[in-house]
Amino acid sequence: MRTLIARRMLAVAGIIVFGFLCVQGNAQTTPFPGSAEIRQKFVRQAEQEGLQRIWETDLDPLKTSGFLIPLPHNAHNVVDDRLEKKFRYVTHWAIDFLEDFGKDFLKERKRVNQVNSAVRTVEHQRELKEGRLVKRNKRWIRVGRNANAADYEGPEASSHLYASTIDIAKMPLNKKTGKRTFLPAADISWMRDYLKRLRDAGCIEVIEEFNQAVFHIMVFKEYANCTASLNAKTES
Repeated sequence: MRTLIARRMLAVAGIIVFGFLCVQGNAQTTPFPGSAEIRQKFVRQAEQEGLQRIWETDLDPLKTSGFLIPLPHNAHNVVDDRLEKKFRYVTHWAIDFLEDFGKDFLKERKRVNQVNSAVRTVEHQRELKEGRLVKRNKRWIRVGRNANAADYEGPEASSHLYASTIDIAKMPLNKKTGKRTFLPAADISWMRDYLKRLRDAGCIEVIEEFNQAVFHIMVFKEYANCTASLNAKTES
């Protein structure tokens, strides 16, 4: 019995690894590699657009003013159920991108786009970066630290702090199985081509992440004008 269980576990592990390699490919071959230069570009772009890092006390006023808009949850976009509700907001130009991408993804690939992350506050990003203090056995220790988390301040601060960045999933929840599974390689390739066209036109900036299996996308404030110009050139 133990031998049979062990064989099944090895088989499942093999399938998982094989699927990961097939879908993810090599991080060196992605058109969107992450680097300090790119992360700094995100921050410079946000500052040029007049955006500021968002703190916890900013959330409600920005929602009330209409600067922060709820993420779409419709036939072509869904929100990861793990994302805390108060962070399910972005700028209107990021919404425009999600609507365009989601509709095209559904039309061309028959897939629903999943948004994994949107706005974050400085306090939340700091907790991700450094962990939170908890008292155990009369001692204070830090727990919950995310080794992959970006900074919460400085030239490489997370662009999620500016509310114009979203993460879209390469490993969304499969409603039929209730499990998170990698999208087929053809879908990932389509996503890369779609995003590269927008990135090359100066409408967005992208980093493809592999530890968390997402595309980390900053949508530029002039997205609507940028895409209108791009589409006009394509049609002419």
